[in-house]
Amino acid sequence: MHELYVGEYCVRPHHLVSGKLLCFSSASAAHAQQFDDQSGFISIDCGQDDSYNEKTTGINYISDTNLTDTGETKWILAEYKDLYPQIYDSLRSFPQGRRNCYRIKVTNATKYLIRASFLYGNYDRQNKLPEFQLHLGPNLWDTVSFKDVSTPTHKELIHYVPALQNYIHVCLVNTSSGVPFISALELRPLPNSTYPEQKSNSLALISRYDTGTNRPYTYPDDKLDRFWYVYNHTDWSQLNTTIDMNSSNYSSQPPSIVMKSAATPKNRTGSLDFFWEKDSADRNAKYLYYLHFAEVEKLPPNQPRLQYISKDGELFHEPFALSYLDDYYFLALEFNTEYYSFNFQG
Repeated sequence: MHELYVGEYCVRPHHLVSGKLLCFSSASAAHAQQFDDQSGFISIDCGQDDSYNEKTTGINYISDTNLTDTGETKWILAEYKDLYPQIYDSLRSFPQGRRNCYRIKVTNATKYLIRASFLYGNYDRQNKLPEFQLHLGPNLWDTVSFKDVSTPTHKELIHYVPALQNYIHVCLVNTSSGVPFISALELRPLPNSTYPEQKSNSLALISRYDTGTNRPYTYPDDKLDRFWYVYNHTDWSQLNTTIDMNSSNYSSQPPSIVMKSAATPKNRTGSLDFFWEKDSADRNAKYLYYLHFAEVEKLPPNQPRLQYISKDGELFHEPFALSYLDDYYFLALEFNTEYYSFNFQG
């Protein structure tokens, strides 16, 4: 499992593998209702008039009517509505003005995961993908663009709200490449102990992947409501356990369901390889690569799985082995070079 962040939210590198958001099954919905804890959640369905409970996650969403004075409610075409959860059905479009903002009340001295979601869905019947900017306050967060008409785009930050600040402003800026719009805004309070490498600056998410699984995860499986996408390869085998694993004592607190699956090379002498290339937009940006390890397979006595981590073909970290289900290993790597390849070999 790995998470990749950039340390400044004014740039956005490109990860070589992309993920697609999928809906959750009815079993997950039942789980959400039984173990619901949304303390501090701010869940805004943009363009929606009424509050409601989202059936696939059990999350309670509110209207954005009182959070912005501008924009127009629009709806994606009916042919796309059954592909994703209800929050993508409506959106707020901003055809007037260059800069339009949401003013959201928050708890000061709190670390938040802030996620903005967008699904075009040909809402304007123009079948022309727009591009525009997303700002947090006066600062550029990212440029919003789209793969196609029917695939959602998500932008996510880990941001600390200062002690004297009670509001944040999330703004959409017209760059003359199409009308800005937004489908949903979500804020999730994080324990201040999570992601301690994030200090005065915000961390912008590039990718977050779970290996050894066939389905993505989010809330309620992850109580912090992070999106974990599937990352597999034809040369990998999947390993998993049904026994819960407690990783709550570690700073990034990955959910147990994510740590219960893993990948290993089909070839015993092979490796798990990850490649990443920095965006040319900002060569000075720094990046954090979070790696999560757990032993989910019961091995013969005195035959531990020794892990080797190589970077760009050279041994990067001293070998280590983990005990079955009782141990957990976490690495937070910081780097700023233009290209990286990681190899994991047991």
